[in-house]
Amino acid sequence: MLPALKVCTAYKLDRKVINYFPANIDVLARCEPVYEELPGWMTSTENIRKYKDLPVNAKNYVKRMEDFRLPRQPYRRGSGPRTRLSKNPDYLRLPQIK
Repeated sequence: MLPALKVCTAYKLDRKVINYFPANIDVLARCEPVYEELPGWMTSTENIRKYKDLPVNAKNYVKRMEDFRLPRQPYRRGSGPRTRLSKNPDYLRLPQIK
């Protein structure tokens, strides 16, 4: 079961919030992650092959990740060879629930 997901949206550095990942390891060591909590989903995504069939909160998670403009990764719902979803094969691996 996945009742909630925490997503790091920024870092707190010396009482200041920064919206980027610090490149310097010494600066990173002084940072504290700032999390946004998203609602999870309580159903299996194991056999889902199409984005449109995902639970609503799983779709919302994907949309939120797209807001960060992360490097493109295929949509996945697990680590196996047949876990790719057919939306637009961009972004993220979804947490899988069995």
